[in-house]
Amino acid sequence: VIQRCQYHKRKNVRAQVPKRLQWDVDRTLRQAYQSATGDQARRILRQLIGRLETIAPGAAASLREGLDETLTVIDLGLPKLLRQSFSTTNAIESAFSGVRGVTRQVKRWRNGRMVVRWMAVGFLEAAKHFHKVGGYSLMPVLAEVLAKRKKSGLDKNQVA
Repeated sequence: VIQRCQYHKRKNVRAQVPKRLQWDVDRTLRQAYQSATGDQARRILRQLIGRLETIAPGAAASLREGLDETLTVIDLGLPKLLRQSFSTTNAIESAFSGVRGVTRQVKRWRNGRMVVRWMAVGFLEAAKHFHKVGGYSLMPVLAEVLAKRKKSGLDKNQVA
């Protein structure tokens, strides 16, 4: 199951739209990503793609690319707190940022094992700043939804 970052999708699309339209486009994207169902979100996004085709074809193409993967948390029917937590890549980006902070200080990489050790140190440092996932107490719901998908044999982001 793949979930692409809704925040970065919004940022990328907004950057390719004329300034005068950015606020309206972002409002529409937020509305889609807050939809109750994946079908409703797709309808809103496809209408937006249609509007953008002539005025900002790059934005339309960006929005079309990976559209279904930005709606996975909606399609899964996750509770609101889990949807918020998993609709962005903030958690993994925070970890990578911690690793970069540590590895940036290494001046000479001797071998692959040294790389692995410094990466581990970076992740341990980053972990000191981790917080609980919003809705962490609802993780059994996520596990159940994913188990049902696996059992039913759905591929990637197909909706039941």
